[in-house]
Amino acid sequence: MVWFVSQEGLNRFNGHELENYRFSSNDPNSIPASVITQIVEDVDGTLWLSTLGGGLAFYNAISNDFDAIYADPSDKNTPQSNDIQTVFCDKDGILWLGYANGFSSFNPRNRSFHHYVSGSNGVPFTGDVKDFTQTLDGAIWVATESHGMLRLEPSTGKIDSITHIAENSDSIVTGRLYRLITDMNGNIWISSDNGGVSRYNPTANVATNFTHSELDRSSISSNQTSDIFEDKNGDIWIATSEGLNLFVPETNSFIHYNSQNTDIPNDAITSINQTREGEYWVGTRSGLTSGMRTNFQKFNQATSNLSNESVNAFAETADGTLWVGTDDGLNKLRPRSASFEWINGSTQPAISSPIVMSLYSDEDTLWIGTYNGGLNKLDVKRNEVSVYKHNPLDKISIGANGITSILRLSTGQLLIGTYGGGLSIYSESDGHFLNLKSDRKDQSTISNDMVLALYEDSIGFVWVGTENGLNRFHPDTNKFERYYTARGIPNSLSSNVVWSFFEDADHNLWIGTLGGGLNRWPLQDRQESKPNFIHYSDNISLPSLNIYGIHGDSSGRLWVSHSKGITSIDPLTLVSYQYGIKDGLQSTEFNLGASYKSKSGMMFFGGIRGFNAINPDLVSSDRIPPQVAISQIKVMNERREFDAPYHALESIELSYQDRMLSVEFFAADYSNPELVNYAYKLEGINPDWVVSPDARIASFTTLPSGTYNLKLAAATPDGTWNWDALSIPVVVAPPPWLSPIAYAAYTALAGALIGLYFYRQAELTRISLQRQRDLERRVEERTRDLDEARKIAVKATKAKSEFLATMSHEIRTPMHGIIGMTELLLHTQLNGQQQQFARAARKSGESLLNLINEILDFSKVEASKVELEHIGFNLTELIDDICYLQGEPAGRKGLQLNNICHPYTPSILMGDPTKIRQVVMNLVSNSIKFT
Repeated sequence: MVWFVSQEGLNRFNGHELENYRFSSNDPNSIPASVITQIVEDVDGTLWLSTLGGGLAFYNAISNDFDAIYADPSDKNTPQSNDIQTVFCDKDGILWLGYANGFSSFNPRNRSFHHYVSGSNGVPFTGDVKDFTQTLDGAIWVATESHGMLRLEPSTGKIDSITHIAENSDSIVTGRLYRLITDMNGNIWISSDNGGVSRYNPTANVATNFTHSELDRSSISSNQTSDIFEDKNGDIWIATSEGLNLFVPETNSFIHYNSQNTDIPNDAITSINQTREGEYWVGTRSGLTSGMRTNFQKFNQATSNLSNESVNAFAETADGTLWVGTDDGLNKLRPRSASFEWINGSTQPAISSPIVMSLYSDEDTLWIGTYNGGLNKLDVKRNEVSVYKHNPLDKISIGANGITSILRLSTGQLLIGTYGGGLSIYSESDGHFLNLKSDRKDQSTISNDMVLALYEDSIGFVWVGTENGLNRFHPDTNKFERYYTARGIPNSLSSNVVWSFFEDADHNLWIGTLGGGLNRWPLQDRQESKPNFIHYSDNISLPSLNIYGIHGDSSGRLWVSHSKGITSIDPLTLVSYQYGIKDGLQSTEFNLGASYKSKSGMMFFGGIRGFNAINPDLVSSDRIPPQVAISQIKVMNERREFDAPYHALESIELSYQDRMLSVEFFAADYSNPELVNYAYKLEGINPDWVVSPDARIASFTTLPSGTYNLKLAAATPDGTWNWDALSIPVVVAPPPWLSPIAYAAYTALAGALIGLYFYRQAELTRISLQRQRDLERRVEERTRDLDEARKIAVKATKAKSEFLATMSHEIRTPMHGIIGMTELLLHTQLNGQQQQFARAARKSGESLLNLINEILDFSKVEASKVELEHIGFNLTELIDDICYLQGEPAGRKGLQLNNICHPYTPSILMGDPTKIRQVVMNLVSNSIKFT
């Protein structure tokens, strides 16, 4: 943060937002007084303010307001007065307060004061105490209004006086002393209200005084000095009423910076400071300004007598003279000269138009292209000018009076690009021009008559940039090849308006366009006339896509001028560095074609406020990565205060109801805040960085409970990233029903339920076992009963089988007798009716005998005593007999019974034909019965 005091109170600036703090009688937490005399930060990072009327105030970073310690005559641990002139923090963290006629030391940690009052304890009459400093030996030095400078030994309280002695030139300056600083060499610098400044050596007790002299332009610009500052390089800056002065120790002289040669708004300088990245902040009576020390030399009307600050072209002649074309004439800067000479329509020699658009040097000849006055040829040695203008009635005159570019080819031809007249070729033998214009019907002509740039590459190819396409010119045939941008073809030209060319050491042709950024065309593709243009717009940090000029330095870096400053680019790594007004540029706006590289390697870029001369070997590419800090944290769109300041937060803790989080942060780089890039990511939510100049506000909604890591990063305007700038955990608490206590309760409840379940299961198991034992006992009893019943049944079955077998045997014997007697009876003389009765009796007997045999067979089966015969029989005949016997029952039911045997069935098979007959007979009988 940059803090500064103005008439409107205290201000805080983070590069994007300016916050103002004012005194309000209705707000006890506002600044306690309207007049703030000094600001200091102690060793713990607390900001302290000395005020007139409001005592000692300090900034509360948690609540973003102020508290104050007021003077209380009855309490020695308060300030001596509420009118405090200054505050200073020493290396031990002790604050020193200056009043009228006294001063105090204050320990912020235990809130204790020690007072030094004029006229007591060896303290001389001081008047207003304006400042303090501390030397390496620990001594405190005090700047007073009435008694010079005091030296205080804190451990003993001893005070010595160092005052001005008129007859001693080694004594310090006279007058009221305002500011004290101790430089890197241990010297004390002293400023006074009207006596200049002193450099005091405390060891030798010798002062060197610097005062203003009207006869010495290198002396300090005024004896009225207000502030002294030592920058990071050890340079001493003096703020005076007549501008800012930089001390040159080698010559004990001063370099002056004022409203005439810089952008400082007022010569009355009140204060100066420097930020971390090296930017100077200068307070003046007309406001605050800032700037950077730079190696970019600036030329304009004020510094070098430039005739006009709109610069369009450069050239260098053989004698080392630099020529600059402007909107108001040609400017000539001789070697070792600090001021330009002018050539225009009213000088001798004179040029045909004051607006110079292009320049080209041929040793001692300077070709001058004008806006509307044609082409001028200046003989530098003779100071003679020849003018070539367009004549509509003369075909051999130059193509148009607007001359945008001039180029001498390696073949000796002189090409002139005109605006509206196409490409003109000058014939030096007769002074005639060959004009090559666009013809829509002829694709071998130039694509457009508005020629903007000409270039010849290392292989002799001639390139012409126009307002509608890129052209390759063939000098041997005066024909052209055209190249355009094509929608949908990614490697076509990025824009049809071509403004600038440059070929690097690897023979890549770089092309600057309007709105299309940079294009690179490799050598092999150019040789093959293959339109393979590699675009550089999104893949490099280039703030503008309007490329006016391109040049390369000895290290291979490209230097590009555009509508937003100058950019240096490493073509291999694509690392770029941006330069703006604070780097010393004449303006962020440069002009088309206004770029030039001299034989010495110096580069010149012209714009609307003059031009810059850049020695690229002196421009360091070492950059300090930016620091990042949080400016505000909003939760649910309201600023959230924590127990510690934002810079000391260890984590951001949110409740489950905090659905919206917004973290605003900034980079402590004030050189070009609008070109600072920002990035953030929330690890656990965002896997990738969110990167953009607007990404300095990291916003998140509806974060799930958990712990995340918010990472914040930033890049300086020149592209130096600090990816590890700031990292802070974000802890989102779960809702009560998902909190650890809730989970502990859930665990206990689940444990109880599980215990109850196991208890019930154990009880059920016990009951089940009891039932099982009862069942087993009953099954055992039942089994015994069943076994006894089975035994009885077996005995009954056995008895039944034995009975059946016995009865069958007993019945079968008389049955054989009956069948035999019936057979004998049939062989006697019987009448028909008797034979019928006898046959019926025999048939019945046979049937009964078969039934008895089956009963016997059943008995044998139960007794496992069945015996099978193994004799030969005819299966076909056996089946035929069965069919014959069952044919009559089948016929009664309307069924037809047929025996179909396989033709290869053997005639004799081995087996038990009786059993087979029984089985088949039963199957067929049952089939007929149930069909």
